Amino acid sequence: MKNLFKNFFALAIVLSLVISLAGCGNTTESETGDNSSDKNSIPGVIEQEIIISEDSDYKYVTERGKLYVGVSENVPFNYADGKDWRGIDADLALIFAKSWLDVDVRYVIVPEEDIRTALYKKQIDCYWSGVVYDESLEESFSCSDPYLTNSQVVVVKNDDEFYEISTIEDIKDRTFAVCKDSAAERVAKSLGLNYVTADSESEALFYISAAKAQAVIISCFTANMMVGDGTDYDDLICTDIILNNEDMVVLFRKGSGLCEQFKTYFLENREDFIERVTNYGGMECIVPEAEE
Repeated sequence: MKNLFKNFFALAIVLSLVISLAGCGNTTESETGDNSSDKNSIPGVIEQEIIISEDSDYKYVTERGKLYVGVSENVPFNYADGKDWRGIDADLALIFAKSWLDVDVRYVIVPEEDIRTALYKKQIDCYWSGVVYDESLEESFSCSDPYLTNSQVVVVKNDDEFYEISTIEDIKDRTFAVCKDSAAERVAKSLGLNYVTADSESEALFYISAAKAQAVIISCFTANMMVGDGTDYDDLICTDIILNNEDMVVLFRKGSGLCEQFKTYFLENREDFIERVTNYGGMECIVPEAEE
C-alpha cells in the first residue's frame, strides 16, 4: 500500500508540472469533493483597504456558508486533481472549514503577487499554500501560528559513499541539483554550493542518473515520497543532513477573527494534523508545538 501511494504521489507531481496557472493576473475558482462551483457567490470588490473586526470576519464567512481558500500549484501542499484539489494544505483547509467552521470550501488559484489584493477584495478569505513565515508578512496579513515546519534535505546515490556522509561539509565539493526559484536553490546559494537548476524536484532527482549532479537538495516531503524502495528513484537515498527549517503559516486579512479561530482549532486538533502530515510523507518533518 505504501508503494502504491508513493507511485500515485509521484504521478501527481508529474501531472502537476503540465498544469498552467492560466490568467496570471486573475483568480480562478475550483470546486472540491462534493462542493459545487458557485462563482456568483464570490463577494464583490471592496475598493478601500479595510481592517476586519475579529467577530465580523468570522461571522461573514459562517453566514455565507463558504470559506474561499487561495491556493497555487505547490506539490505536495496543493495540486490539482481534475476539478478537485489535493495535498497537505488542501486537505487541512477542507477539514478546518468543514469540521470547525461548518462551512463548505472553495479553492481559488491566486498568483503570489495577487494574494494581498485577493484577500482585501474578499475574493478569498485566507491563503493556504505552503507559505513560509517571514516577519515582513505581518505588515500586510494576520499570520497563523506555524502549523508545520518543512525542511530541505540532501539526497545522494545509495552506494558505499553514502555511509561516509554525515554533514554538508563531507560533500560540499559536489554539484547539487535544485528546483529553480525554490527554497532549495536559496539554501544552495546561501551555502555557496555549486548547483544546477531543474524545472521540478522530480527532474532534479533525475539529474543524478543523468550525471548532471551528484546530490540533490529537495523538500523532506518529496524525499520521503519519491526516494527509496518502491519508487522510481530506488537507487537514491535521503541523508540525515537537514539544511534548514521553514515555518509554514496561513495568511488571513489583517485583524481577521478567522486567524484566532485557526489557532484554537490547531491547539485542539494538533494530533490530527500530525497524522495527516505523516500520511503525506512528512515523518521526519517537524510539526511545531502550538503556543498556548
